[in-house]
Amino acid sequence: MLPTLSTAKPAIIAVLIWTAAPGWAETCSPSRPEEFNAFFARFSTDQAFSVERTQFPLPTAHWEYGRDDAGVDGSAPVWKRISKDDFLQWKTIATYQRQEGLNVRTTMPSTDTMQVTVFREGSDMEMRYKFSGRAGCWRFVEFVDRSL
Repeated sequence: MLPTLSTAKPAIIAVLIWTAAPGWAETCSPSRPEEFNAFFARFSTDQAFSVERTQFPLPTAHWEYGRDDAGVDGSAPVWKRISKDDFLQWKTIATYQRQEGLNVRTTMPSTDTMQVTVFREGSDMEMRYKFSGRAGCWRFVEFVDRSL
């Protein structure tokens, strides 16, 4: 006689639920580190996933350019932190890239940091997305808009 849910061991039930749930078996962990390109492909197109993988409040900066009255360059970033609600108003990176005709360049400043620069060739439009790898998972941790 086969066991029913009421007679099966709790550990067996947990394993069955875990393996049957879509995506659960694919989560990242220190023993199953996430490959950045696969992560970013999903992050840039799936808003729910990007919200799940963003550190809130998210540090963001935009650059203020100009000279003061004495002619001294006062260009500097202006930092603030944005909430999940504010982030939900952003377009996905892929949508923004497609609508604005932007390019993407990925660099790895350190073994646990990736930077994605979204830019328009030959213009001053440049945004930097910083991702941090922790416990085998990538998270969006900082945004800097250097556009004029």
